[in-house]
Amino acid sequence: MTRLPGRVRWLLGGAVAMLILNWGFLSGIPGLWVTRDAVPGGVQTGAGGLASRGLAPIARAAPAVAAAPDGRIYVVGGTADGPLDVVEEYDPDTNSWRTLSGLGRGRAGLAAAVAGNGRLYAVGGWITAAVGTVEEYDATSDRWSRKAELPTPRAQLGLATALNGRLYAVGGWGGYLSTVEEYDAAADRWIARSGLEQGREGLALALGGDGRLYAIGGRNASGYLGTVEAYDTAADGWSARSPMPTARGWAGVAATRDGRILVAGGTGPKGALSVVEEYDPGTDTWRSRAPLGEPRAFLGLARASNGRLLAFGGLNGDRSLMQLVEEYDPGTDRWRTR
Repeated sequence: MTRLPGRVRWLLGGAVAMLILNWGFLSGIPGLWVTRDAVPGGVQTGAGGLASRGLAPIARAAPAVAAAPDGRIYVVGGTADGPLDVVEEYDPDTNSWRTLSGLGRGRAGLAAAVAGNGRLYAVGGWITAAVGTVEEYDATSDRWSRKAELPTPRAQLGLATALNGRLYAVGGWGGYLSTVEEYDAAADRWIARSGLEQGREGLALALGGDGRLYAIGGRNASGYLGTVEAYDTAADGWSARSPMPTARGWAGVAATRDGRILVAGGTGPKGALSVVEEYDPGTDTWRSRAPLGEPRAFLGLARASNGRLLAFGGLNGDRSLMQLVEEYDPGTDRWRTR
């Protein structure tokens, strides 16, 4: 294991928590010390038959992760030794990485999604404060361009693409936000929509098989949440759903091919989690699934073209930055390598 210099402590309290010593930004975990360690190389085997799919080129936490239309996966920004501008593309078919043009400026705690026009958008995040920056990536030219800013600057937000092809930025840090804003890529315009019932940061947002967007978990002044709210884009309204059994924030989230929503890892009152739970929008029920190989918070999760889910980045149970990439097969309920 390669140890980078320095230990940092989270600032606690109701205000946003920052890492000291210019290490970048994540949201606070009470009592957590973070060591800036790389993950050892080689294949690692864990509980439930899990083995590593490999290592990402760099260790990072709080990246934005999104799947491209061709099944490749973008890993964008995050933090390592400060906010990152690094953008990498992962090809699950060849298990290979490619470095793309970087963001205009490094951002941690941002979100990313591919809109109906097929282009990738990197939204919000933290530099020295929460920002409303929006950048659009054109894969043909490998270039980023600035777009209309979020009306509400925010970091640690939820972002997802609805069936109408528009992006929805939900909640986040800026004071435990409940605000929701919709992005129309064709018009390059943000529109205010009905807000969450419960403002929060570090929430997960995903499109369910019923066409609704689901805002899951997070944290606010009352603590970690299992709260689930469903958004109907046509009615512009939110409704409460069955809470997630394990209250947490900063988890990875992705939908399976059959429209169920998998929530993996994250952090709770005692630190990073390996817990994985799956939500069925059709029955409004939760069930436990095979856990991650090790606790992992501030990760990204995305679905590849083969239907498997891939976890990138984060902090593990030893508070170390992670390079390890893990793959989940919903059909067998196993985290494993090919």
